[in-house]
Amino acid sequence: MKNYRKVTIKRKLPFYHEANKELRDWFSDANTAIGAFWEKKGSSKQGSGLTIEEEDLLMPGILSVSSSDLQFRKEVSKYFRDINTVIPQEGLTLIISLRDDDEELSETNLPRVPHDYVVYRHARAHPFTAGSFKECTSNPLKRYYVEDEKEIMKAEKAKTDLVDVALGDYFDVKKNKKKVTMILALMGKKVKDNQDPVVALKEAAEKSPEKFHNISTDNDLQTRYVINTMISASVLDIVNGKILRTDTNETLGTENQAVAWFKDKANTKDVAMFKAMMQEVEAEDDFTKDPEEDFELETEKED
Repeated sequence: MKNYRKVTIKRKLPFYHEANKELRDWFSDANTAIGAFWEKKGSSKQGSGLTIEEEDLLMPGILSVSSSDLQFRKEVSKYFRDINTVIPQEGLTLIISLRDDDEELSETNLPRVPHDYVVYRHARAHPFTAGSFKECTSNPLKRYYVEDEKEIMKAEKAKTDLVDVALGDYFDVKKNKKKVTMILALMGKKVKDNQDPVVALKEAAEKSPEKFHNISTDNDLQTRYVINTMISASVLDIVNGKILRTDTNETLGTENQAVAWFKDKANTKDVAMFKAMMQEVEAEDDFTKDPEEDFELETEKED
């Protein structure tokens, strides 16, 4: 049974218990359970988390009442009215595999442990239950969350794949000093004293692989870097997500709109003026002080 799909329903510790050991201990020992709920607001039907068709498939075996029996619906309603799924301190683990997990629930593909499956579907549909720990902690109305082994494995695999992609990007750019500088700046990654920037670059790729991939493969990397350094030097400003010129207070727009503005040949003179303003900035700025960092804007003629 170890290969069957399992989920664990867990309890959320109320925030006011976290700093109080006595409250934490009390909550750990207290009985908490997921009970009945209405299918929807204003409804008189007990919520089951199942469709009518699924109830017809699953509940006869649990209730020992045929779906064709005139009392079947009444018994289903009573079952979900009286349901009281106790969630212990360590969580409640349920086996929710079907006979074939690659196929949909059907008359020929029923759950391996029907009771667990029904309890899971009811608990998952309950308004107090979140689909993940993250959702649970961000929503004060949620008291329980589902920890799904399959989803956790998928998330871990996806994260590993992202890291692999980011490390591939890292190997592509690590020997390009200019790109290393630009990517680190746009990642907001500060190089520690006596640290090789390439080491910092690898750390950034491993820590935030998706962001690293998006930045390192961006065709507008250079222009974004220039805009970033001009904001740091107060040649440009950013207010509420919009980039502004500090000389005229003209709004260039969002970052993407500002990138398009910088690349527009009609604005070449203004961009050149911004570069001149950069040279007058007295504060330390790698863009102006390191001759190897004097990047050519895309609006200028390339060699």
